[in-house]
Parts: sequence; structure tokens; C-alpha cells
Amino acid sequence: LSNSSNIHAVVLFQFNNGVGGPPVAPTVKAVLVCKADQKWYYTQGADTLAITDVKCTSTKGSGGGTTKPCASCDENAVVLKKKTMPGEVDAVKQSLANNAAGCKQMNAVCKASQPGLQAFMEFNSAIGGPVIAETVTSLLTCADDGKWYFTIGQNSLEVTEVGCTEA
Repeated sequence: LSNSSNIHAVVLFQFNNGVGGPPVAPTVKAVLVCKADQKWYYTQGADTLAITDVKCTSTKGSGGGTTKPCASCDENAVVLKKKTMPGEVDAVKQSLANNAAGCKQMNAVCKASQPGLQAFMEFNSAIGGPVIAETVTSLLTCADDGKWYFTIGQNSLEVTEVGCTEA
């Protein structure tokens, strides 16, 4: 189990000198099972991997002088959908300074077109975003895997697309 105390940090497990492990999140747990051959194994879905090495990294800053992978994510990797149909509004980006851990971050924003209407944010064409409001803002943070994440509580979601509607 590896846990980051920073709400915007994410943890990455890698096995066997770089093979991916469990999904990236603020808290990552990997169950290793010792089998009859006296080797440790990790299973994810239908795939089982013999484990010889475990590395855990976090976006939480270490104070070092090197550039962290999370400091160089491309903001354009997140598609911000434009209005194409009635009831939609443009998703817009607000670039922000790197967070305390040195990782890039940005806001995705949905704003209703007129007072009295409510905006709704959707991630990846299927997953509801934060609470509906006249203006909805979501902080997206870059992780060391080069992907953007929206985090709420202990849950992180990789975000590749943001869409907005209003009602």
C-alpha cells in the first residue's frame, strides 16, 4: 500500500524495472500472492505477473533539482469540447502555475451562457463531473505518467476530454 498525503498527488507503482502496476491514484494498493514456486505474483484482470522488483513514486515534491515528469504534461492532451449542439456550452481551460509538488495543473471550466441556467461538466464523454452550478470548475493535475487527473477525496480519474451542457 502506498499513500500520498497530498490530495493532488498521485502514486505510481511499477514492477520489474518499469512494468506498470495498479492504476495511478492518490492511494495505491497491490496485492501480491506467494505461490507454490516461492515467487510473488500480481494479478490484474486476466494478466498475472511474477514480481521481482517494486518501485513506488509519487508526484509529491522531494525538493530535488531535477524536472519531474509531471511538470511537462501537454495541456492540449485534454480535449475541451466546443459547443456543437443546442444545450451545450464551450469547455474552457485556465492555465495555472505548477502546484507545490512541482506538477502542472489547470482548471477546466463550464459556464452557463446566462444567469439562472446551470452548467454540467462531463469527463471522457460519459462520467459526470463536479456539482452542477452556474460555473463549474475542475482542477486537473498532471501525474508522473504524463496524464491529467481530476481528484475528489481519495478518487482520481484520468481525464482526456471535458464537455459542458446547460439547462
